Amino acid sequence: MAQAPILFFSNLYPVSWDPNRAAFNFQQTQCMEQHAEVTYLVPVPFQEWFSERVLKRQKQKAAVTTFPFFYLPGTGRRLYPLLMFLSAIICVIPLLKFMAAKRVIASWGFPDAVCAAWFKKLLGFALIIQCHGSDINVHIAHRARRKQMLWAFKQAQCVVTKSQAMANLILQYDPTIHAQAIYNGVDFDRFQVREQPENTSPLTLLFVGSIITTKGIFELIEAVSKLKREGLSICLHIAGKGAEMDKLQMLVNDYVLSDDVVIHGSVPHQKIATLMSQCHALILPSYREGVPNVMIESLACGMPALVTPVGGVPEILNDGNNGIILASHQVEDICHGIRRFTALTWDAHAIRASIDHLNWENNVTQILEQY
Repeated sequence: MAQAPILFFSNLYPVSWDPNRAAFNFQQTQCMEQHAEVTYLVPVPFQEWFSERVLKRQKQKAAVTTFPFFYLPGTGRRLYPLLMFLSAIICVIPLLKFMAAKRVIASWGFPDAVCAAWFKKLLGFALIIQCHGSDINVHIAHRARRKQMLWAFKQAQCVVTKSQAMANLILQYDPTIHAQAIYNGVDFDRFQVREQPENTSPLTLLFVGSIITTKGIFELIEAVSKLKREGLSICLHIAGKGAEMDKLQMLVNDYVLSDDVVIHGSVPHQKIATLMSQCHALILPSYREGVPNVMIESLACGMPALVTPVGGVPEILNDGNNGIILASHQVEDICHGIRRFTALTWDAHAIRASIDHLNWENNVTQILEQY
């Protein structure tokens, strides 16, 4: 029996001028399209939308509709859901899409989910909310945002979180909310066990993520410098972009690491697997996470991951078996974790087997069951 169409509403979705954005949502919805017709509604900050859609005339594929999210820079974030709601009404087409929808997935807890919940209250469609990481770990800590988020969560058939830790955090605030941990998947065809570099020198590590302070990237650079001074031959590949890219480059120069740190910038998702095949381990000394998809992809390649015990990481990463749990994002703890990694022997096929249940088909099936 054919399932009713789904409107996927999220600021986290690839657009023509940023095709590498939110690969996890793209992969999930590609699988979802095997079960139901999916259309996409993507709010974009109005300055970005005007620059790309109006001035540069960037076009999207037919199923994707972008619209400008009008907000006042410097105003409190508690107003963002209201401003997104009004933006959708003013732009008309988003309003019409919500009016026609029978099933909606809002994939980001704030402001997207709150905006979608207001439309659900008015229009009566079935709503699932997906939360990924910072939308819970950051926004729910602010009282005004938390009040709106908890109200929105109660309007949804289900609030899907990417770890049990995130579900538990929501339930601490309101145990009546239907919160369900459903782990993201991995493309096992793309991320396969490959021959890792045979030489252990230099030790080659890979960081994939946004270039922002809370990803621990600056402590990681300092740790690489410290280990190099201790005599360890080490190379770090960095894939990602972010607001602090200039700071990263300056730090690499200050520590004289230009020959030891390779900054790739934004990398297409299909090339991440190639980078992984050139490295010995993934390293993510993050301050906070949900369950980082790149960690699961690393394990699918049979490559250990070195990650801080934040969010749902300990639910997937078994210290000493498929990776190393870093005690914290502090420099010495990163160094200690890297030293431990070099002292252990790793079984690539056992590492892959540890997450063989985490596929996109399982993810999508469990989500659609929530309707």
